[in-house]
Amino acid sequence: MAKAPPSFDFYFNDWIGGVQDLSPEDERHYLRLLIYQWQNGHIPKSKIAQMNVCGVTDVGNWDAIFARIRHKFTPIDDPNDDSGTVFVQLRMTKDREKAVLKWLKNREISEKRRVAGASGGRPKSKTKAFAKANRKAKQKQTKANLEGGRGKGEGGSSKKTVVIPDPLDTEAFRAAWSKWKSVHGNYKEVGERNALSRLAKWGEKRSIAAIEYSIAQDFKGIYEERDGSQRPATPNSQKYDETRKDIGDGF
Repeated sequence: MAKAPPSFDFYFNDWIGGVQDLSPEDERHYLRLLIYQWQNGHIPKSKIAQMNVCGVTDVGNWDAIFARIRHKFTPIDDPNDDSGTVFVQLRMTKDREKAVLKWLKNREISEKRRVAGASGGRPKSKTKAFAKANRKAKQKQTKANLEGGRGKGEGGSSKKTVVIPDPLDTEAFRAAWSKWKSVHGNYKEVGERNALSRLAKWGEKRSIAAIEYSIAQDFKGIYEERDGSQRPATPNSQKYDETRKDIGDGF
């Protein structure tokens, strides 16, 4: 069983929703077992070990406690014993597997950087190539600034034209976007670029509908109309929903 990272993500909304059927005492014991599972891959097999983890000394008391939280765990084959089984909480198992892979990858990257640092850092050939590429990038940027009239004393505007992403680069979206900006004022360069980047995730038709709806509702931000929901949908809310869906089982 691979060693787990020293911490894990704790989605408190999911936790509160998952332990509503437990008393504060049972919730505490349940959390102690989950922490043990994160460290070891499953909760202790023996009753005595379970009691030690939770700080319970009376066997009868523990039998009653475990009976109340038993439904939170699922038996699986013991990875260390072909003939045995162990109890796990499925949500914690999935989170742990993903976290271990990510942690091992980060440790591998850190080790490569450590070795590179011990041997004198980046090889000279790569250092020269990097410096050359950096000089070319700066020269290209300077040339673009001058050609765009952004140089001092040339009378050009200091604001850079924001490029509309390909999924939104249509006459219909440009008209809707122009209308949105006329209602809410011009964005700063960074703000407009970020807003367009978020809308690009929705696509043209969906973004136009959201803009028209937000103008009609006099929203300060761009939201989608959502049937029966009190919370407007945003590009980020879709990403959050997908993240929650990927989590799997709850607590």
